Amino acid sequence: TVAGHVSQTSQHIPVDVVNVLDISGSMSAPFGSQTKMQAAKNALTSFNNNMQPAQGDQVGLVTFPLMQSGSGYNYSCTQNGSTSTYYYGQVRNTLTSNISAVNNTINGLNPNGGTPLAGGLLQGRQTVLGTNHRAGNVPVLIVASDGLANIRGQWTGFSGNSYSSVSCNSGAEQDALDQANIPKADANGDGVPDVIIYSIAVGDDFNPALLQAIASPDTDPTRPHYFRATDAASMQSIYQQIANQVQTIGSEC
Repeated sequence: TVAGHVSQTSQHIPVDVVNVLDISGSMSAPFGSQTKMQAAKNALTSFNNNMQPAQGDQVGLVTFPLMQSGSGYNYSCTQNGSTSTYYYGQVRNTLTSNISAVNNTINGLNPNGGTPLAGGLLQGRQTVLGTNHRAGNVPVLIVASDGLANIRGQWTGFSGNSYSSVSCNSGAEQDALDQANIPKADANGDGVPDVIIYSIAVGDDFNPALLQAIASPDTDPTRPHYFRATDAASMQSIYQQIANQVQTIGSEC
């Protein structure tokens, strides 16, 4: 790899990659010289630019949360009260070879709201295996989050301001793990997982066990699937490493 670009191999196996990005309010926090959100924008657009649409690669984008109003409900965990806001994942771009269109969407993102990690994973799976998925392409999800899953459609009432594992929020965490395990299974019976998942923990306040469990298991220590980004530079480096792995993904499938 030279100057941030992926070295190309003689036989390229095309990939369908959907980035699943946390855009909750905490993504506006400083992350070194820039915010987490700006660091994510830079890293994701660079990643997409390393894909090869001329060789069959496609990219897509899912974010969370999508906030919608509905009937009122009560919440009680580390905080008590009531609200009528519901939180989901949102498909921003279905799989496409139009890299610039997806990058334009990424650059327009603004952080707000809670962390419906399960909702993001659900929409990511449906997108990467959906109608635009090409049968010969390897499906990949890259999930990046700086927070703690605290949504089951409805907010659990867990503040999520700093890492702790509280029983009243365990359902939201289990929902996220369940949604990750569905695409990691072999539903089509071809002997390999339906989707390869990478996960990236951003910053300090996250559930390391959950984000590691969401990622696909490592079969080669030089090709990890779980990462931690501690600043903008490490985030850029991580997405570059994943780009290298994705562009040589034949060794994993």
